[in-house]
Amino acid sequence: MISISELTGKTYIDEDCVFFRNLYQCAFYIDHHVMPIDMFTDGNGKLVMVFDRKQHNELIKLWVANKDIRNNSEK
Repeated sequence: MISISELTGKTYIDEDCVFFRNLYQCAFYIDHHVMPIDMFTDGNGKLVMVFDRKQHNELIKLWVANKDIRNNSEK
């Protein structure tokens, strides 16, 4: 499906993207210079950020590797 970002007006293909509601993960991606393609609220009023799947595939390993660091800092 093709979607149009209400923020930028640009189109993107949903299958080429990942959709996150986890704001910690979104902040992690942004901190690593991966910017969201789109942002909207879902039917439950939760914020959803859309990221490019190729960039996600490059960064997800680092996100998982830092899981222990994140868990320890939350204690």
